[in-house]
Amino acid sequence: MSMRLARKREIKACTACARAKVKCESASGEKCKRCQRLGKVCENQAPGAHSHKRSPDSQYNREDVLRLESKIDTVSHFLSSTTHSSHVSRSSLSPFLTPLTVGSEVDTVLPNHHEAVSLLDLYKSEIAPLSPFVALPSHTSPEQLRLEKPILFMAIMMVACQKDAPRQLNLARIVRHEISKAVWTNGERRLALVEAILVYAAWQHVHIDLGSQLLNLLHTAVSLLTELGLNKEPNTTSNTSPGAIGEIDRERATAVVRSLEERRALLGVFCLSSITKICLKDMETIKFTRYADRCCRALAEAKEFPSDIYLVHLARLQQKAARVGEMFYSEELEDVTGMTAPLTMGMSLIEQEITAMGQTLHLDLVEFPLLQISYQTLNLYLYKTALDDRLFPASTASTTILLRTHLLTSCLSSITTLISHFFSLPHQTLFSLPYVIWGQLGHAMLILSRLSDVQHGTWNRSYVAGVMDPKETSRRLARRLEEVMTLGLAEKPARCLPGIFGQLVVRLRELGGVGAETGPGAGVQDGVRFSGFSGQGQCFEEDLMGDILFDFFELGQG
Repeated sequence: MSMRLARKREIKACTACARAKVKCESASGEKCKRCQRLGKVCENQAPGAHSHKRSPDSQYNREDVLRLESKIDTVSHFLSSTTHSSHVSRSSLSPFLTPLTVGSEVDTVLPNHHEAVSLLDLYKSEIAPLSPFVALPSHTSPEQLRLEKPILFMAIMMVACQKDAPRQLNLARIVRHEISKAVWTNGERRLALVEAILVYAAWQHVHIDLGSQLLNLLHTAVSLLTELGLNKEPNTTSNTSPGAIGEIDRERATAVVRSLEERRALLGVFCLSSITKICLKDMETIKFTRYADRCCRALAEAKEFPSDIYLVHLARLQQKAARVGEMFYSEELEDVTGMTAPLTMGMSLIEQEITAMGQTLHLDLVEFPLLQISYQTLNLYLYKTALDDRLFPASTASTTILLRTHLLTSCLSSITTLISHFFSLPHQTLFSLPYVIWGQLGHAMLILSRLSDVQHGTWNRSYVAGVMDPKETSRRLARRLEEVMTLGLAEKPARCLPGIFGQLVVRLRELGGVGAETGPGAGVQDGVRFSGFSGQGQCFEEDLMGDILFDFFELGQG
């Protein structure tokens, strides 16, 4: 019908009830019950009271409608352009990306399909074996990983993006935002988040320019493991244990069998936090429990990945390091004024245990040089107690003096072996080397410089320079890094070290006493000016510990 016939609406409610929007109960010709009860005037509503006639003075005129339509068109155009501007759909990214990261920035930083395949292959073949905490099956595709574990996918792309350092740093910024939003804003608890943090923290030097967050990352990983219950044997909670209320029935109802992936993550967090405590910064680490021991045995028996044997050895070494820490680095020793008989016997016993452990390391492992670096770091952790004057005061017995000389000599020997294994690594390995290896190297170089300053009756400080000169070691490392950078640029595709290494080379040359740069720009790298070398045997000056280059090694522990 071209015209709509007007319908007369039957009005039932009186004016008072209609205003109050309540039910109006009335008999024909009488006041409604509500008006009678409240003493109100009960009047019928005027005809047409509910009709909506538009007038020129109405609230929404044609100008308002046109303005709203314009806004809708603008939003529609923006959504359409955003949807079609990327080769990577939003659904394939992390579901926690905010408007600050969705759009052109992510579209230009994330790799396309062809590049993602290449980067993932690089991670599986060269990178993952060096840090065996997150291993991927050979058949895992970028699409599968992006769909199932989007933040881990982006972390792996960040590590493997070795041909473009600025782009790698942008990826790191996005991954850090994703991790923080997933954990702290959305309160998520997933194994994939632990794995993403492990990858992100294991290559800390890639994104150290964004600000060191190593301890925060590791503590977050420990919290996630605890929340997920992956830090202990399943189904072990008792009715009286902390947090048992509301959980005990659920845990007993289902028989949980830990996957190898979950066990790998636990050992990864343990190893990373333990090495960080030894070489980088003092922190509270998770304990190596009987369950952790079972995880080691399960991985050794299954041998799902070749790198699992390397992981088991690493975990065992850090288990022994925890014993050294409890014995020689505990608060109970703060008031000790010498090597007591129990300490001397304990040191002898644990030294024998570490030596026996070294004989069990698999020589046929591809990662054997890296394993040796960790093994020598363990030795160094024990022997560097000789640097503590509280344990070896001037008025000590001759046997204690001989013990200190033995420890200092063994300390130097461990450093020499560690640095030799580092320089034996192929240059391709240095592009993918985890941060903890760099930290172990830096820690060894720091202790090497301190050996030159030891005041001890039978210790000849010139002996250190004869075995391994600290200044020459700094120059040698600078030359090696420069060589690796040059060789990387010649590869196809080119590979580069993170930007921090350019500044590290400048600082190492200065610490080695090489004044290669002269003129107005001397000693300046990326806007940072470095003070020159000074002091005999003071290779790592205390006033320079806050420099950006020493944020790289994080030499806070020593």
